[in-house]
Amino acid sequence: MSSEPGDKSATDNMPDAAVEQPWVLSADLHCPECGYSLRGIASDRCPECGYALAQLKSLESSIPWTRRREIGFWRAYFATMWMVMFRNKQFCNEIAKPLSFADSQAYRWTTVVLVCVPICIALEALIWFELYPAIRSALVLWQFVAFAMIVPVMVFLYFAAATGIPGYFFHPRFLPVSVQNRAIVLSYYTSGPVFLLWISVVLAILAALRPRGEFGIDDTAVTYVMLAVALPVASIGPWWLDILHVAHRSLRRNAFVTARLAVLIPVCWFVSFFLIFLGIPAILVFLFGVLA
Repeated sequence: MSSEPGDKSATDNMPDAAVEQPWVLSADLHCPECGYSLRGIASDRCPECGYALAQLKSLESSIPWTRRREIGFWRAYFATMWMVMFRNKQFCNEIAKPLSFADSQAYRWTTVVLVCVPICIALEALIWFELYPAIRSALVLWQFVAFAMIVPVMVFLYFAAATGIPGYFFHPRFLPVSVQNRAIVLSYYTSGPVFLLWISVVLAILAALRPRGEFGIDDTAVTYVMLAVALPVASIGPWWLDILHVAHRSLRRNAFVTARLAVLIPVCWFVSFFLIFLGIPAILVFLFGVLA
């Protein structure tokens, strides 16, 4: 029996599979809450844990740094820092979306440059105006110049190492490789708070450069020193906490992995500091002795 025009019985009897789904996840995505693979899921909730997936309808990253060409370099940089520090849950949910390793590395190296440049300028001022007059009789000029030139290299190497260390702990084997890679990308974005560290270092150097009073120190220098002690806590502390928050949320809330990160990352930071700031000068002193 043929269907008449306007008769809906033919379409009503069509199988559900032939009806186009309004939304199907076809990309290689994983639930940001439990890590369940979402490929081909047509529901707006994770079938494993029930997490709402509405935010994944757009696969575009919401990390401001990825849109720096549209919204501006500085705005994107500080908006990303704000997102990591104060909207950490939203930031960690980005692990479900495709992420660019190149973008995260660009953010990390931008942070390294922004923190190293003012610190190196202040250190060079301290070296030439305070240290050089005190020891110029003990060193040949070329030796002192070599020492002054190696200081910025040490500062750069340290911050490059310190901001790269967390990424080595963000790929536990129990995660799919694609999730491991995205977790590593997120770890590099946590370097933002390090930007604040240069303020404390510069304040400490300004205190050292100030003219001494009768007792070698004055109230202004005391203020500088107090700020120089407080600000590292205000920058390294949030950096460490951000790393732990990102690890906890992006690595399936694994308490053992988070606890290991909490201990090993600061240890690696200290070891890197001593290897670079003691090891390189020791090598330099040895070379001075050989060439003298």
